Amino acid sequence: MAPENSRLPVHCKFCNKVFRRLTQHLNKKCMKDASKDDIMSVRDAARKAAYEHLEKGMVVDYRHLEGLLSLPEDRVKIVSWLEETKHIITNKKSLQVVSPRVEEVQQSEIPEPSEGQAMETDASEPEMETDMITEQDSPPYQREEQTKCSTKLRKAMKERGFYNQHGLDQEPLAEYINYMKRVKEKNNWSQEAGNISKFLYYMDPTKPSLDCVRDIEKTQRFFHELSDVGLSKQTLSNYLKSVKSFVRYIIVARSLSNTDPELYTISRQYLEKLEDISSTLSKQASEEVFGKRHQTLISENMTPADCVLALTVAGPKFLDVFDNALSDCPLSTEDSLHFLYYLEALLMLKHLQCPSVVKNMTVEEWCTRKEEKTNTGKRFVIGVKEHKTGAQAVATISLEQEEEAWMDVYYKKIRPEFLKNCDPDKEETKDRFFICSTGSPIYNPSNDLSKFQRKHNVPPINSQRTRQVIEMSLKKYSTDAPKGTCA
Repeated sequence: MAPENSRLPVHCKFCNKVFRRLTQHLNKKCMKDASKDDIMSVRDAARKAAYEHLEKGMVVDYRHLEGLLSLPEDRVKIVSWLEETKHIITNKKSLQVVSPRVEEVQQSEIPEPSEGQAMETDASEPEMETDMITEQDSPPYQREEQTKCSTKLRKAMKERGFYNQHGLDQEPLAEYINYMKRVKEKNNWSQEAGNISKFLYYMDPTKPSLDCVRDIEKTQRFFHELSDVGLSKQTLSNYLKSVKSFVRYIIVARSLSNTDPELYTISRQYLEKLEDISSTLSKQASEEVFGKRHQTLISENMTPADCVLALTVAGPKFLDVFDNALSDCPLSTEDSLHFLYYLEALLMLKHLQCPSVVKNMTVEEWCTRKEEKTNTGKRFVIGVKEHKTGAQAVATISLEQEEEAWMDVYYKKIRPEFLKNCDPDKEETKDRFFICSTGSPIYNPSNDLSKFQRKHNVPPINSQRTRQVIEMSLKKYSTDAPKGTCA
C-alpha cells in the first residue's frame, strides 16, 4: 500500500472536496449505498481528471492571460493567485506590482424596517460604480448599455490620471496595509489600499505622506473632480471612508499627540472637515440610490404579479414533488433542490423576507412556530431572531396552512436526506433549517433565488425590489394605504 503522502489527491464530484483516499470516502459517505463497480468507476474518472489537470491545467501561458485580461493590474492579480496555488506561468513578462483598480461594489441601503419584518442589502446585488443597476437585476436589453457606461467611465478615469498611484510597498502605505491584514483581518484590504494610494498620489505624486492633511482645499477638489468624471456618490463615500480610516490610523500608530502636537491638531481638524464632506455625500448617495431605483421601477412598470412570476411558473412541478414526497416516493437531487429553492423564493418574494432571515432561520424556530386562528383559517407564525438588518425586532413569517404543510414536508422528508451528506462534526448544519444538498447550511439565498429565476426564464427580481413594487402598487391603488403596509 502506498504511503499516505505519496497518494494522488483527487476530487469528489459529489461533495466538491479533495481526498487522498477517495475510495474510502465514497464507501463511507457520498456513495455508501452504491455498488463497488459504480464506486470504482467514479474513482477512476476522478483519477483521470486529476492527471489531465496536472498535464494541461498546471501550466498557464501568460500570453493567453493577455488575451483575456486587457488591464495590467488584473493580470498582476491573477498571476499572483496562480503562483500561490502552485501553477506554472510560462512566457511571463516583467510586471510592475500595482494594486487592483478600484471597482467599488458596495451598495448603500437605508432600510425602512417595521414590526416583524426587516429589509437588508442584498449581498449578491451590489451597487456598481457606473451608476447603473446591477447586471443581475437588469433586463437583458439593458446590459449592453451598462457595459458601455462602465467602459466610458474607466476611460475617463484613466485620461484624468485617477488610476495613477504610489507603490503599495512604500511607507506609510505598507505600514497601514500590514495593519489591515494582521490586526483588522480585512479580506478586501487591496481595495481600500488602492483607494488611499490613488488619493495620496493626487495629493503628492512624488511620495505618499500625511502632508495631505495640510491641504483640505485640494482634498475637496479631488472629490469634486471624481464626481465630475462620473463616479457615483456612494463610490465617493467609499473613497472618503478609506481616507478617514488611514488618517486615524496614522494619528494613533505614530502617537502624534506626543511626537508632533502641531501635526496632531491639524490632522484632527482635517478629520472634522472630512466628516462634513462625508455627511453631505451620504445624503447625496441615499438620494441617488432611491432616485435610481424609483426610475427603474417606473421604466420597468412591474406589477406584484411580475414579482412572483417564478413561483407561478415553477408551481406545477413543485406540487408534483410535494405529492411524491408525501407518498414516500424517492426524490432525485434535482427535485429536492427544486423544492428547496421554491421555498426560499416563497419566503423572499411572497412573504418579503430578507435573505438573511431565510439563511439564519433555525430548526428550533421552526419547531416552536405558533398556530393562530383567523377568519380565513389557520396561520402559522415563525419568529427569526438572527438577521442582518437595521431592525431590532424579531422578523416574523406568517404562513398559510398549505404553506406550513410544504415546509413541514421539507423538514421531515427532504432535509433528512440532505443531512446524510453533511460533515457530522458541523453542529451549525444541524441547527439551520435550510440546508443544501451537501448537508451544509445554505450560503446565499439571493444566489439561489437568482438561479431559480434563470432556470424558469423569468426576469430576475429580489425581495427588496418586490417590496418596492408592492409599496408603489399600494400607493397607486389605495389612497388610504399607510407607508408601512407591506412590511
